[in-house]
Amino acid sequence: MITFNKFKETVLDKMTERYKGKYKVCLIDVPKNTGGTEVGLNITKENIEDGIVFRLEDYYKYYDTDISMEEVIVDISNIIDENSEGMEESGEIREDFNTAKGRIVYRLINKKLNNEWLKGVPYRDFFDMAVVYYILLNKSEHGQMSIDITNEYMEKWGVDEEELYNIAKENTPKLYPCRVESVRDIVRKIHENSKRKDEEWQQVERYLKEDEDYPLYELDQEDSINGATTLIYQGVLKMMADMLESDLIIFPVTICEVLIAPYKEDMGASDYKRLMKHLSDTVLPFEEVLSKGVFRYSREDDYLDYTWPDGLS
Repeated sequence: MITFNKFKETVLDKMTERYKGKYKVCLIDVPKNTGGTEVGLNITKENIEDGIVFRLEDYYKYYDTDISMEEVIVDISNIIDENSEGMEESGEIREDFNTAKGRIVYRLINKKLNNEWLKGVPYRDFFDMAVVYYILLNKSEHGQMSIDITNEYMEKWGVDEEELYNIAKENTPKLYPCRVESVRDIVRKIHENSKRKDEEWQQVERYLKEDEDYPLYELDQEDSINGATTLIYQGVLKMMADMLESDLIIFPVTICEVLIAPYKEDMGASDYKRLMKHLSDTVLPFEEVLSKGVFRYSREDDYLDYTWPDGLS
């Protein structure tokens, strides 16, 4: 398998050649939700500030074992082609609030790990997380194109954070409907679609056996990498609690999803810690950390609060 440096240079060369004369293609540093930066492939049009950024480390994780270089190039190209109209529209949307209004949505990020970036954008606190805003330009089966809303945009439009929040609260569930699925079913699908079935099968069997005693559910969005945002959708936790006829224990483990278990009086922090560690070590590694806290939702009071603010450590 080639090194990441060779991988990123190969992708850059192939994409530069493919879109010569049409788009500018370069490598940039992209902020990570977990702090620091990672390498992104940036695609822009002449005289247009916003473009499409591809996080190459995400592709590299699956390169060689699950996808080929040709498949990487085809996937990136499909996203670029489907978002070309969005790149053309981005300038008008940044200038005109009425044009942008129907596309303003929010997402959750880890506050501590993004302190510097948060200085330049409108946001609101949500426990140890932050609600931030962006404009959805285009969404397809291959990905999406968006613009982060900065303090500069907010001032130019003459709006405040409260107005952005109320707009995003209405738009986000419509543009990104929530989805609930048992982790058992997700694990089965991962195993069925994996090319490494022999080495993974024992781990999958172990998890499925343990899941019989401690059922877990994944709450996320359809067609989005910001699935944990469903945690702040109005009425969603109440729906889950009514479905399970129980209070909820909530693990906002990554920006991609929230894991939820029925609350059990006889389970303490050590029990949940063992369950989450087993899940992370085997079939669902948690890389994009969202919150270290563990939460409890009261079905009777319709209220969310920390159960263990410092997590399960």
